[in-house]
Amino acid sequence: MPQGGRRIGHANPFFSGGIDPGGLERGLSAFQAGFFQVQGEAAQLCSHLLAPKPGETILDVCAGLGGKSTHMAQLMGNRGLIVGIDRNRQKLLKLAESSRKLGINVVKPLAGDVERALPGLLRGSFDRIMVDGPCSALGVISRHPDVKWNREEKDLNRLGKLQGRILQRVLPLLRPGGAMLYVTCTLSWEENEAVVESFLQKNQGVRLVNLRNESPACARDLVDEAGFMRSLPHVHGTDGFFCALFERGG
Repeated sequence: MPQGGRRIGHANPFFSGGIDPGGLERGLSAFQAGFFQVQGEAAQLCSHLLAPKPGETILDVCAGLGGKSTHMAQLMGNRGLIVGIDRNRQKLLKLAESSRKLGINVVKPLAGDVERALPGLLRGSFDRIMVDGPCSALGVISRHPDVKWNREEKDLNRLGKLQGRILQRVLPLLRPGGAMLYVTCTLSWEENEAVVESFLQKNQGVRLVNLRNESPACARDLVDEAGFMRSLPHVHGTDGFFCALFERGG
C-alpha cells in the first residue's frame, strides 16, 4: 500500500485482495477518504465462503457496522442487492456512511429484530444469507480482553439457543437451492457445532456443505474434517472464527 512514497503492509496470507497495513491504516489518507476499510483476515474470509455473485440478492443478518456487507458488495461488483438488517440503528447509520464513502449503492440497511419481525422480507427471496449472530466473542479476546471477565458458562448455552432461533427464523427467506453461511467469532462447542447439529436435525431439507470445496486454495488448511472453517488465534495468528455453510434443498 503506497503512502507518501512508501509501501506499507504485507499481503493477507489466506487470499489475494487483502493486506495487513501493520496497524497504521487509520492514519492513512486513503483510509480517511474511504478508499478501503479495516477488517480482520478471518472476517474477510467469510464473504469469500458465501461467494455472492453479481446480480444476486443477499441478506446480511445482524449486519452491525456492515464490514461483511460492503465486502460482499465488492465481490459482486456493486451489482445486485444486499439487505443488511440489524436492530441497532446507530450501526446502520455507520453502514450507510461506509457504503457511501466506498462508492457502494447496492447495500440497503434495514432496522429490525430478526427474532420478532422481518419487515418487508419475502419468503424465498434471497439467493444467499449471511448469519453473523450474537456470540460470546471468545475468539476476539486479544482485541477485547474484557470478554474474559464478562462471560460465564451459562452464556454459551443461552447464546447458542439464540443463534439457533435466528437461523430458524431466516431460513424461509432463502430460496430453494440457496446458500446460508453461519458465522461466529467464538470457539465454544455450544455456539458452533451444537448449533449446527440442532439446526440440521430440525431441517431435513437442509444439507451441510463442505467448506473445503468453497475456500480459496490458500485457506483450505483452515477447514477441518467435518467441513467447518475454523481459525484459531494461537495457531493462525487471526481472530478465532467458525463458519458452517448450509444449502437449502429444492
